Amino acid sequence: MGWDHKYLYVEQKFISNKGLHAIGYIRCVFKSKNGIVTIEEMLEASGYEGYSPELPQEIIHWQAMLEAKKQSNQ
Repeated sequence: MGWDHKYLYVEQKFISNKGLHAIGYIRCVFKSKNGIVTIEEMLEASGYEGYSPELPQEIIHWQAMLEAKKQSNQ
């Protein structure tokens, strides 16, 4: 779906012959033996030179909820 400064966002749909059952959103980071692989490193390795697609409202809302949770835990 896109990425921000740290995370890659992926949409996964669960579909059968009966239709769509669920949609899941995944926020991921990748690690190597040297630690977290940055978004810039992943883009360079893939040869992608474009921009991140605009993240959908669902992801923006999710990011805001996670940030609010982080702030309330301090």
